[in-house]
Amino acid sequence: MIWTSKVSEKVIEKRELAAALFYIDNPFNVIFTSSATVGLNIGIKGLLKPRGIIRGEMGEKI
Repeated sequence: MIWTSKVSEKVIEKRELAAALFYIDNPFNVIFTSSATVGLNIGIKGLLKPRGIIRGEMGEKI
């Protein structure tokens, strides 16, 4: 349990640093993803209206 607490503290610390760097008021609005592509997909899908569909270059659904 001690290890989990230390990791949680470090994640919160890094969120606060990233929030300050990008002038974000709430550090919990900062998320970490496994890659830039995953982060961009989350952001794009967040902008869609319900039932919105994004099509890629070749017409495939994203």
